[in-house]
Amino acid sequence: MLCTLLGALWPLVAAAEHYETSERFDNYILRYNAVTTDELPDLREQYGIKETPNKAMIIVTLQELTDGDELTAPTVDMHVAVTARNLIGQIKKVKMRKIVSNNDISYIGTLDVLNEDWVNFHITVEPADSDQVYRTQFHRQFFTKE
Repeated sequence: MLCTLLGALWPLVAAAEHYETSERFDNYILRYNAVTTDELPDLREQYGIKETPNKAMIIVTLQELTDGDELTAPTVDMHVAVTARNLIGQIKKVKMRKIVSNNDISYIGTLDVLNEDWVNFHITVEPADSDQVYRTQFHRQFFTKE
């Protein structure tokens, strides 16, 4: 099921940085990654992401482990909030939007970045049918063409 996530979006996002990050929380797996949008030209157009040399995209997905198998675990709806902070302390709330493709649910958002920018992301998710809140953070360095 994960391979059909947004059509071919997730495998490309994961491969673009040669890694994606996932964490297990109770019976959920939270997957997330951030890449520059110039690494995903076909998907940028498909999902209406403006083509600019200094744009990054973050994707967040939550799977529920109902039978213990990560490969077939369904994605679930959630409330998601993402903030990004660069090394000089600028903080931006990333507007996330829900994308549903082949019954898989993901959330994507974009933000402006500069060449060699380090960005710390803070993610908060709450599965739609739960009152449990999960939080994580990660960082990425972006290399842009400008």
